[in-house]
Amino acid sequence: MSRDRDGRNELLNAIFRKDVDLSIELIESGNFDLDEQDNNGYAPIHAAAQYQLVSVVDRLLLCGASVNLLDEWGNPPIQRALGNKPENALIISKLLEAGADIHIQNKSGNSVATHVGKLKNHPNYEQLQSYL
Repeated sequence: MSRDRDGRNELLNAIFRKDVDLSIELIESGNFDLDEQDNNGYAPIHAAAQYQLVSVVDRLLLCGASVNLLDEWGNPPIQRALGNKPENALIISKLLEAGADIHIQNKSGNSVATHVGKLKNHPNYEQLQSYL
């Protein structure tokens, strides 16, 4: 598979462009390693979680993407999914159901559990409270 100067293949670029239909088509094609990472360690699941692409995250998980894959900074996809939009909560639920570990510490020593646990007013606090 060809990669651009950022180390991204066609699937990862489709996700970064937020092209949901093409992303799902490429995932379902079976022609891509769903855990292939770009130069910054971003895999399709990191990008889809960060950009709140619920249906893309769902399809990636159904097709076997790794739920705890770490990017260059040591962040798992659930760290990239934190936020205050309804889509963030849906993605977090899907990642938790798939076995996401909120206790993985990134290279700065932070995890979803420590980040959210310190802030009772964090938008995802109530959702993650039982996992803390």
